[in-house]
Amino acid sequence: MSTKIYHGFRLTEGTDLATFKYQVRSVIDPLRDQEDLKLLAVETAKFVDSRWLAGEPIPAGAAAAAYATWSEAQSKMSAYDYDHDLNRFELSIGTDPGTGRIMVIARAENHVLMDAFKELSGVEEFGYWDNTDAYPEGVTEADWKIREAAWDRMLPGLGRISDTMDTWTLRDSVEIREELRDTDTIVLHIHDLADRAEGTGMDAYADHLHLECGVDVMRAVQHVAFGRGHSVRPVIDTVASFLPAITAELITQGSRNAVDTGYRDAVRSACEELHEQDKKELARKD
Repeated sequence: MSTKIYHGFRLTEGTDLATFKYQVRSVIDPLRDQEDLKLLAVETAKFVDSRWLAGEPIPAGAAAAAYATWSEAQSKMSAYDYDHDLNRFELSIGTDPGTGRIMVIARAENHVLMDAFKELSGVEEFGYWDNTDAYPEGVTEADWKIREAAWDRMLPGLGRISDTMDTWTLRDSVEIREELRDTDTIVLHIHDLADRAEGTGMDAYADHLHLECGVDVMRAVQHVAFGRGHSVRPVIDTVASFLPAITAELITQGSRNAVDTGYRDAVRSACEELHEQDKKELARKD
């Protein structure tokens, strides 16, 4: 069968599984909290910035409103959607019938959580894939065949993980713990203006290329996303110059102020200047 187990691991011989699970939780759980806080800060900033740049007032309780919006969106997603539960951490755990060693497949999109798991004592990298001859550093062809045989025993036949391995999940819900949703703590994790403006600035330039300059939508998106032209930094900096400082007071009490009406004209001007520099590249035939 075709086998691609990129995050496969084997535990040190003699490892007690209950003790191991406790170790995983004690290390990964607080890291998940920190990553959840970062996520909550990003969602809060997006909530505030989108309204501010649209000329709308920021409502009182903006952080709670941002979380509610995010939580509702998560509830409507499939577990297979790209943006669903970005900080999940799961393990499939089974015993190799040939050696008695505990085998593990880890699943985590967040590299902070995955990297922490890899560094745990008793965890040995033991991935295997049959679509390339490139082995991990320090792994010989003989080692590779041992891995192949072990995973063939662990996942026989069609290789359905659920048939031979149990699932262990760090959290049983995507929800962010209520005690983490503290306004003062969220503010500490808010990104700086340039980082907050990056996505909006890149989107603004891609939209300008497509809607105002007639560039094919996919070409416009790829031109911006893959950095095929001049730096989009001038547009991003223009957006950043209009963003508010996010303080505990702002996201608690809200604001009656609207953004300076010069925002759209300033962004359009920055996009036009950048397009002039990019015309030659955009005219090139791929």
